[in-house]
Amino acid sequence: MYIFVRINAILAIILGLVLIVLGIGIAAIGFGYHFQVLELANNYIMQGTGYILIDTRLYTLGAGFLLSLIGLSIASSGQLVLAYADTARNSGKLVNLLNQLVSERKPTLINNVNINTDAAKKQSEAVVITAETKAD
Repeated sequence: MYIFVRINAILAIILGLVLIVLGIGIAAIGFGYHFQVLELANNYIMQGTGYILIDTRLYTLGAGFLLSLIGLSIASSGQLVLAYADTARNSGKLVNLLNQLVSERKPTLINNVNINTDAAKKQSEAVVITAETKAD
């Protein structure tokens, strides 16, 4: 299950990056090849309407910005899903470690991590002893 989520998240990040680059490319083409884009739009897109475009730079800039914004949101959602998958994978280990820290049991070895609660127990006993002696 985690591998499926990770693969989908990575694909979403890649798709988002491709859309960002495509949006920047559309904006650059609109500015660099302004006259060719204007001629193409007037000859093919606006042919039967009776209208003429005078400037296409604003339209190509808007389309490029919108495409880049969509790509940015897709890539960020992919990163968020990847972070959720990592959190879900590691939360079980964290719960076990926290339960052992809180419990009175002797700690066990979990994934090569030895939790030493004996030092914490001795420190808490020292605090209790000093509190009792001050009360007397």
